[in-house]
Amino acid sequence: MGTPTNSDIYAHFAGQDTLYFWADGRKSSPLTLSMIDIDCHGHGNAQSAKAFADWLSQNYFPDLYHEPSTHEKGRHGYFVLFKDGFGDVAVVNILKRLEEVLKKQPFQHGFSASSIRR
Repeated sequence: MGTPTNSDIYAHFAGQDTLYFWADGRKSSPLTLSMIDIDCHGHGNAQSAKAFADWLSQNYFPDLYHEPSTHEKGRHGYFVLFKDGFGDVAVVNILKRLEEVLKKQPFQHGFSASSIRR
């Protein structure tokens, strides 16, 4: 698709369209945008997903931006990761480890969400 236009971005935020993002994997790019996908397919609901995203923002990711997921049953949280010179393979491995930790958090802290993905 290329660079989205202002009307593309407006349609995304108005819920009329969905834009997806692919991060720059080069080591020379110091930052990358990452997403935390909070699902409520098996149990939980949109309210519990929002509460968990708010909790993540208050406790671990102070600049976390989150919004309803594509089908509005879960939540998508976005944060900027400082890559410290790591390339795409290393970042994927780091995010996999983060995913393992995040998957345990809802249940340890009384939230209901069926899965967490990075």
